[in-house]
Amino acid sequence: MTTSSSRRPRRPRRRTRLSTDQVRSSLYTSALSRFRDQGYDATSVSELTRAAGVAKGTFFNHFPTKEHILASWFRGVWEEEAQALSRQGTGGADAVLEQMRRVMTRLEEDAILAGALAARMADLPAGDEEPAGSASTGGSAAASGSSVAPRPLDQVKAWIVARIQESLPVVVPIRPVSDADLSALLAGAMVETLREAFLTGMPGDPIRARTRLETRVDFLLASAGLHLG
Repeated sequence: MTTSSSRRPRRPRRRTRLSTDQVRSSLYTSALSRFRDQGYDATSVSELTRAAGVAKGTFFNHFPTKEHILASWFRGVWEEEAQALSRQGTGGADAVLEQMRRVMTRLEEDAILAGALAARMADLPAGDEEPAGSASTGGSAAASGSSVAPRPLDQVKAWIVARIQESLPVVVPIRPVSDADLSALLAGAMVETLREAFLTGMPGDPIRARTRLETRVDFLLASAGLHLG
């Protein structure tokens, strides 16, 4: 029989040290959950740090502001849908229209975050790192040798420019428009539709917002003389 004096003392459990990526992911996931549960504006950074179990300084090392989390979320939505289109081989003007449909559908499914996004879309900050796979979707910061991600709206415009340059023109437009200007118009159509759908309470079900965006995008592309399959 083993006596208590001969038993080996228990070693204290080692606390697992999270990697930088794990800390960032935990903060990000926890923040999105809080935003959805109680609203973006009603959630403070102090609440986010308490929920994630980290100090404020740790939070600010990863996300300088709450807007950086919102920007990361939207950029993730945009990138995922853009990559899915790329895998399907969809490009050109068709890709622009389909991307708008897909992104609007995703936003409709996450109305709390979409409302916060609609109020801040034009002012969202750049991210601190390049999102995975963005180099394959056109207009990425990596292409210019920078490791800093573009502002979300700039990323949208750059992606659209790349798709426009793949498009087949079918007619000469009455008044030519540059790729950059057309991209800005298309991105503006998306922002305006977001504002109508999530801020001003545009009447009707969510499909109406998606249809309104499709109509605007289709009109702008056709007016620029670009082919839609």
